Amino acid sequence: MGAGKDRQNENLPSIEVGRGKAETALLAEVLQHWLLIEHLPAGVVIHAPDSRVMLANPEAARIIGLPADRMEGKSSGEYPLRLLHEDGRPMQIEEYPVSRVLATGQPLKNLVVGIDHGPEGQVGWTLVNAYAESDGVQQPKRVVVTFVDVTGLKKAEQEIKVRVAELEAVNQLSTALRSAQTLEQILPILLDRTLAVMHMPRGAIWLYDPITDELRTAITRGYGEEEGLPPPPAEKPGEGIAGRVFASGQSDVTDDLENDERLPESVRRRIPSGTGSAAVAIRAANAVIGTFTVSFTQPTRITPGALRLLTTLCEIAGIAIQRTTLHEQTERRLQHLVALSEIDRIIASSFDLHVSLPPLLRQVALQLGVDAVDVLLYNPGSQRLEFFAGLGFRSRSIEETRLLLGEGRAGQAALERRTIHVADLREHPELWVRRRLLAEEDFVSYYGVPLIAKGQVKGLLEIFQRTPLRADREWMDFLNTLGRQAALAVDNVTLFEGLQRSNADLELAYDATIEGWSHALDLRDKETEGHTQRVTDMTVRLCRTFGLTEAELVQVRRGALLHDIGKMGVPDSILLKPGPLTAEEWTVMRKHPTFAYEMLHPIRYLRAALDIPRYHHEKWDGSGYPHGLQGEQIPLVARIFAVVDVWDALTSDRPYRPAWPKERVREHIRSLAGTHFDPEVARRCLESGVLG
Repeated sequence: MGAGKDRQNENLPSIEVGRGKAETALLAEVLQHWLLIEHLPAGVVIHAPDSRVMLANPEAARIIGLPADRMEGKSSGEYPLRLLHEDGRPMQIEEYPVSRVLATGQPLKNLVVGIDHGPEGQVGWTLVNAYAESDGVQQPKRVVVTFVDVTGLKKAEQEIKVRVAELEAVNQLSTALRSAQTLEQILPILLDRTLAVMHMPRGAIWLYDPITDELRTAITRGYGEEEGLPPPPAEKPGEGIAGRVFASGQSDVTDDLENDERLPESVRRRIPSGTGSAAVAIRAANAVIGTFTVSFTQPTRITPGALRLLTTLCEIAGIAIQRTTLHEQTERRLQHLVALSEIDRIIASSFDLHVSLPPLLRQVALQLGVDAVDVLLYNPGSQRLEFFAGLGFRSRSIEETRLLLGEGRAGQAALERRTIHVADLREHPELWVRRRLLAEEDFVSYYGVPLIAKGQVKGLLEIFQRTPLRADREWMDFLNTLGRQAALAVDNVTLFEGLQRSNADLELAYDATIEGWSHALDLRDKETEGHTQRVTDMTVRLCRTFGLTEAELVQVRRGALLHDIGKMGVPDSILLKPGPLTAEEWTVMRKHPTFAYEMLHPIRYLRAALDIPRYHHEKWDGSGYPHGLQGEQIPLVARIFAVVDVWDALTSDRPYRPAWPKERVREHIRSLAGTHFDPEVARRCLESGVLG
């Protein structure tokens, strides 16, 4: 075959003049199979024993990226071919497949080789097999290298690896977040793990503050915070990189932060040359809640895969932040409920403001997280707000507060019946009348909440903070709730004190009425004048030694004063008769305990005092009147009074006899123990020293 003569078709490669006989013969042999080789879906390159390319089919030219005529007749080092190991390292000439087969004589099977197509191209990947053909002698006859394009498979494999790495990163981040419960715990995990996975040196998490309508850095890394530099300034939605990403919800990638006009000058000064960044919106429940930014140093770039990974991690961040925020809100609201319950308990358990207000103020300071809190009570007489209780103050200046309604910020809040907020007390100090308080306490923020109950101003709840106080709606709602609770506490105590005064006045009126009845009875029966007061005093003293409570003693006193009130129903002809009574007259006289019960029982507040008027003539052995009760059927106070009544009657002078000596009376009472008197009651009365 010479100079194309006898070629089977026009596509056959030519046999150059000057080739050696052996090579020419070899080429002629190969050309017999050229049609088959030319149309194979795999690349085929046939090398001579000295590694020079003899033939390369079109698929090989496509895979290698060089025309066949640029390769034919040249060895691997003579044409621009750059091969890579599977890990990306460049291959040396001696590592090329043909070189290895010629050097070892061993075939290469399924070797993955990268082909670098130059700075503008991409790396292609091919599966290489190579073997030497021999005619039986030691020297190989030719080396056949086949190429199968696996670039697509390699990309798919790389994509799988990337996805696996992403899933592993997601799994690691999710695992790390499980044990975190607060934003302070979650944010460092989110930022540090993300920077580690993405191999980024700097990053920040920006969260939106609805109170100030700003994005603020919740946490940063690599922006000089280790050196004490301030964090990047807050950004309004739509301003700066973080603000624009927040407003649009779209990711942003820039390769030159140093010259990015969207950044404030104070931030750009701190950014090294060649720094780029990526910013992704943090979403939660279909709403953007912040921005996640990372920055890198060239030649690092943000690839689509890296941006996708950052977006995925930001989705996790959004879920975690929302979960934590909801958890903290739930915990906070639960604490608020517990605090309100405790405040309710305090209000219900005490009607003394000196007891109830201090713990209430502790709850206010704890739940609202403020430095100092106090209550000023309104004095209607002086029309002034006066300090009553406080917590968290360094000095005692607050105790000097005496403000007229309308005077200063506090007086204004009370007069206008509205909450007043001063964000910075230092801005207009002339409007603050308590200058000494400001000078000694260094307060910055102030809230004054009027305490209003039943339409009346009861006082003022004051909140002080030594730093700017940022309050959201939930904080304000709880502050107003605490104000209502404080107003309720003050109102309850006011009502209770008023009720106590009314009850005391009523009690005095009751007692004065009872004593008036008793005195009227003494005036009617001259023989027993002074008897009622004496037996009342002795009975109360004795009942106290028997362990009766003060409340029970009140009823004892009333019953003793009214013990003979039933005699008001006995005719004067019987009650004042100078001589002995007839049997019929005694029958009437013995009805006076029944008369007493009938007179007093309709009076509700005296029903607990009826034991003495009704039963003081009953006897231990059952021989008394009007019911013939015996033993412990007789109420204890009536048994005690029976001893006192006899003692006073016998130790007092009467028109018909002089008073008995006390020792004789003692013996008389002892002799009646077990018949007239309860033996134990008689003994204790005589031994008490009360009877004299």
